[in-house]
Amino acid sequence: MKEWNNDLLLGVSFIDSSHKQTFDMFDKILNQKDSLENRLISLLIHLKYSFSDEESLLMDINIPEYSYHKEEHNYFIQEVENLVIKIIKNNDIIAEEKKINSLIDAFSDHILQKDSQIKNYFFYP
Repeated sequence: MKEWNNDLLLGVSFIDSSHKQTFDMFDKILNQKDSLENRLISLLIHLKYSFSDEESLLMDINIPEYSYHKEEHNYFIQEVENLVIKIIKNNDIIAEEKKINSLIDAFSDHILQKDSQIKNYFFYP
C-alpha cells in the first residue's frame, strides 16, 4: 500500500490538501475499525466533492485530457461505492483490505500520472 508523501504534491494547495485527506481517510478505514460505516460514507462524499472541485479546475485551465481524467474519477468513485456496499453488507473489512490497498495504490498512481499534469498549467520554468 502506498502512503502519502511529498512526491504526490502538485503545488495546488486545495488539491494537495484534498489528496492528503483522502489518504488519511483510507488509513483510518484500515486502522480504526469502529464507526466503519460512517468512515466509508465520509470517504465517498469527500471523493465526490474533491473530484468535482478538481474537474472544475481542469475545465478552467482547459486541460486537453479532461474527459479521460473525469472518466478515471468516475471509475474510482464507482469502485469505492461498490466497496462501501460490500463492506456494509458483509460487515467485514478484513475480507476487503486487499481491494482497499489496491484502490489506494490506484489513487496514488492517478495523482502521479494524471494529476501531475496540472503542474504544467501553473508553474513555468
